[in-house]
Amino acid sequence: MDAEHQAKSDSLSKLSGSAFDKAYVAAMVEGHQKTLALMQSEASGGKDADLKAFATKTAPVVQHHLEEIQKIQTNLK
Repeated sequence: MDAEHQAKSDSLSKLSGSAFDKAYVAAMVEGHQKTLALMQSEASGGKDADLKAFATKTAPVVQHHLEEIQKIQTNLK
């Protein structure tokens, strides 16, 4: 794990109950947002044809996952 993900894991490991749920879901929203931005960037401006095709095909799946975790996040509040 890189330092960013290790720190997030360490932080989550100290939580429990609803505090853990909220922090975990927030981390999932953030991760999906970052991943979607990377996919969209690659899909629109990528130089490698295979990678560009993968990003174009996968971005809608990541978008759907983001929408679903955002719904969960809304229900946790």
